[in-house]
This record gives sequence, structure tokens and C-alpha cells, in this order.
Amino acid sequence: MLNQIVFAQVTWFMILAQGLGFFGMLGNFISYQQNTNKRIVGVQIFAALFFFVHMLMIGAPTGALLNIVGAMRNFVFFMRPKKWAKSVWWVYIFCFLYLAAGVLTWEGAISLIPTVAMIFGTVALFIVRPKITRRLVLLCSVGWIIYGVMVFSVAAMVSETLTISSILIAMYKFDRKGAKTAEKS
Repeated sequence: MLNQIVFAQVTWFMILAQGLGFFGMLGNFISYQQNTNKRIVGVQIFAALFFFVHMLMIGAPTGALLNIVGAMRNFVFFMRPKKWAKSVWWVYIFCFLYLAAGVLTWEGAISLIPTVAMIFGTVALFIVRPKITRRLVLLCSVGWIIYGVMVFSVAAMVSETLTISSILIAMYKFDRKGAKTAEKS
């Protein structure tokens, strides 16, 4: 019976939507294998754009709008060598934009989960130490896994599971005591 319900909802549109999400997932996975904050957020710009389209297509407006704001945030953080992008005010601006996005697309309490996750992610990405970034993004990933389950985003569920795995690999590779590779900003 459950098999019939699940497969009755499968359409070419849904397959395309989930497929685009998997491109976002690939970008997220690759991003945490980078050893500079700039490279992490640079790759995540593209991942967020794929997830925007994916969330829009599966009917998850909160996730879609949060990903557009996330792409903008990642662009600003990517531009951090520029004076205008270094201000801590960007953290406050993006946290406000995430809260506004959560309110504008309110789907009930379900909207709180990715909104709070993106706020954690913003703080994580503002800190220009990849070791701390990786640890804080773990909190963000848990929120997105929960949201992915609730909106049936297979790509988000798999992506965040792989993101957590990727972060753990990078933590072993770069963050463990005595690791030979030095972190860069």
C-alpha cells in the first residue's frame, strides 16, 4: 500500500526537481573538502542556486527563499577581501533576511527549522576559520535534514547526510591535532 502511494506521486517533473537538488548536493559535498573559507562559500553559491530551483519545484517556498538569500550571503562572504564585504553587519543583515523569508513564506512551525538553521550557517560562514565553520555547519545540517524529511526533499536529506560525512572527513583531514595541512582563511 505504501509502495503504491509513494510511486503514484512520482512524475517526470518530480524526478527533474529531485535531480536538480542532487546537483546542489554535489556542490555542498565538494565545498567542505576545500581548505579555505573563500573556496567553501564560492562552491556553495552554486549549490544554493540549484537548491533554490529544487525547493521551488517541490513546493517548499521557505526552503526556496532561504536558498536565494543563502546564495546572496555566500556571494558577500566570497567577496570578503573587499572592504565593503568585511563588516560584521552582514551577519545581522542576513539573519534579518532569513527571519523575513521565514515569515513571508510561513508554512507553520516547519518554517522555523530551516530559518534557524540558516542563521547558524550564516554565523558559521562569517567566521573565517574553516575548523570552526565546519563545526557550526553541523547544526545547520541537522535542521535541513529535518526540513528535507518534512517536505520530501530527497536531495536535501541525502545532501545534508553527505555534508555531515564530508565535514567529518575534513575534520579528520584538517582539524585533528597534529594534522600536517595548515588551514587557510
